[in-house]
Amino acid sequence: MRWELQIWDANLKFHYGFDFDFHDLGFHACAAFFKHGHPIPPEFIPLRFRQLRKKSGYPDLFTGPSSFQMVVSARMRAVLESVAPPWAGLEFTPVVIERPDGQPGPQGYTFFKVLGLVDAIIPERSQVAPMRHEGKTYHYSTSVGAKFAFRDEAVAGRHIWVDKLLKSRVFISDEMRAAMMSAGLTGVATRPVDPD
Repeated sequence: MRWELQIWDANLKFHYGFDFDFHDLGFHACAAFFKHGHPIPPEFIPLRFRQLRKKSGYPDLFTGPSSFQMVVSARMRAVLESVAPPWAGLEFTPVVIERPDGQPGPQGYTFFKVLGLVDAIIPERSQVAPMRHEGKTYHYSTSVGAKFAFRDEAVAGRHIWVDKLLKSRVFISDEMRAAMMSAGLTGVATRPVDPD
């Protein structure tokens, strides 16, 4: 069975805390750095997230300034790296978290992305709508709770992957989900995505 990895809303409310005006680079260029499949440039490291809302406790997985961004604890990173092979292309970027009062936040968290994108979704067996431009599909539009079928040869042995035409969704294998559940990670939610 295949699963979608989801994030519980920890309601931490972050915004970026860069020491330079990254908007000078252009919105679309900057947005790409934080999506799966795009490495973060060295000048952005370490990432700085400023928490806007006071809240006690930080789960093992929570969102960054945008809902699709994943921030993971050292515990969750260890689980991901223990199951996924090195060639899966996981990226962990150091994050400096500041609390609303300016004090240092929790340590050991990293910004997590999957760089190794795959062409895995079988559109005719999945609940997706191909978005086309000049006859070429550039993105899949889908909805919450959608079902997906994957080409076995594209995801075999990966245990965690992101499709190149649906970069906002992260999928995992039974083995990865079992490891996450066994470790008792907090902030982690999953849902089955296999077609009925």
